Amino acid sequence: MTAASARWTAAARARESARSDRLFDDPWAALLADGTEAGPENPYLPVRTRYFDDAVIAAAAQHRQLVLLGAGLDTRAWRLPLPGDTTVFEVDRPGPGPAKRGRIPAPPVCTVRAVEADLAADDWPARLLDAGLDPGAQTLWLAEGLLFHLPATAVGALLAGAAALTRAPARFLADVFGTGLLRLESMQIPQYRQNPPFCTDDPAGLFARAGWTGCAWDLAGSPAANYGRLSGRAGTGGADPGMRTYLVAASR
Repeated sequence: MTAASARWTAAARARESARSDRLFDDPWAALLADGTEAGPENPYLPVRTRYFDDAVIAAAAQHRQLVLLGAGLDTRAWRLPLPGDTTVFEVDRPGPGPAKRGRIPAPPVCTVRAVEADLAADDWPARLLDAGLDPGAQTLWLAEGLLFHLPATAVGALLAGAAALTRAPARFLADVFGTGLLRLESMQIPQYRQNPPFCTDDPAGLFARAGWTGCAWDLAGSPAANYGRLSGRAGTGGADPGMRTYLVAASR
């Protein structure tokens, strides 16, 4: 995650945290946004954050290793009620991570280990192992807002790399957009035509090919992933499956 996008996401969390009906509370988001404006409100982002917050908390009793892929300015190791013997590995390119850990005026609730690595390259698994990841321990992987920004080949390699580092039961959480997103007018710019963001209409196949034997999901906007914020069928795709947004939980 770039420093700019990390600050923008933090600004969106700060705006949500300021609401009286907030879906989560991130007391450090405004500090980490460092004056960055969140821009037009995107109702999906708070729903996604709350959905994955709930999933991380539910899995924490069994999974004492949490790997945040593309961690950016994520503050879950500070704001979620994780068990104290949890180890959170924050994997991202050099940039926002060190500044974040130096600015949050509170200790994390558990052990946090920074892993500087390019998730589109081949050496991130070795860097994660060097940081102390135990492949024999139950691990929860989270890629929030990440896969969309990677080339398709890098997405497959990332999921396969995580599977290869997993000998004990594990779960992989991620959000995946359907291919209909690429048809939107906002996507018809040279940047995206030359390097299309990653989208798929077959999340089960995507994870199965990478070695994840189980794959379930909720659609953003469905009763399980709505929280009263996504009106109508927003995110579920309606009659167009390509417009779905998948909140995936894969296992092995």
